[in-house]
Amino acid sequence: MKFKQFVESFQTDRIKRQAAIDFFDKLQKWVKKNMKNMDKKAHRLDDFGGWAIDAGLVDPVHQGMAIILASPESEYAKRSPMGMKVLASFGHFKNNFPAIFLFSLNGDFDVEHADTRLSGAKTNFVHEFIHYLDSLRMKSNQKSAQKLLKSVAAYYNSPEEFNAFYQEGVFEIYRLLGSNSMVPINKQKELLGKSFEEFFSKISSFGFDEDFVESLDNKYMRKLKKRLSDVYADIRDWLQEQE
Repeated sequence: MKFKQFVESFQTDRIKRQAAIDFFDKLQKWVKKNMKNMDKKAHRLDDFGGWAIDAGLVDPVHQGMAIILASPESEYAKRSPMGMKVLASFGHFKNNFPAIFLFSLNGDFDVEHADTRLSGAKTNFVHEFIHYLDSLRMKSNQKSAQKLLKSVAAYYNSPEEFNAFYQEGVFEIYRLLGSNSMVPINKQKELLGKSFEEFFSKISSFGFDEDFVESLDNKYMRKLKKRLSDVYADIRDWLQEQE
């Protein structure tokens, strides 16, 4: 079954995004509890300047995946596609073991404030966790980033990256708008705008990756607008209920 055969819906998007958020929150708590004993609780990785954490220790549901907590100074973090700074990535570790790499340590094996430093990578984590979830439902291995990097356009206009960047962006939108936002209702209404067109014109300011939006071809731009129309309607309807 190929990736393009999967049809996303507003509800499945929300479920997967929430799964990423829930796991991240559990990971942050696990790191806070165990960061002083990482050599005992996780596998030390000299090449990464950090550790491999069995995801099953964080949440048994995701046993079979690893979280690589690594140094931003490691050679792996510096292998930056298209000149982008890498805060997180999804790939496969030893023996094709799925792993999310988080380059959030303060330096090689430096666990000081490791839990709070993770906060800066939460949006990136959502992106990579979506890659992980998508990989579980594909019979063929997900294309590596290198194969997608024939051009910037090829990278963003691929089903794998489109889905991950979309979910990342919507995560940022719901930080500002909706029931979980700390922004006052009147301000939320102002930010949302009076039409979908007005809302869509602001998505980069809400947190959508600007390069992603500007690089989409006509096919993927239509897909983006279609999926975001449900997000707009959800937030609009919730705000109307608050009147």
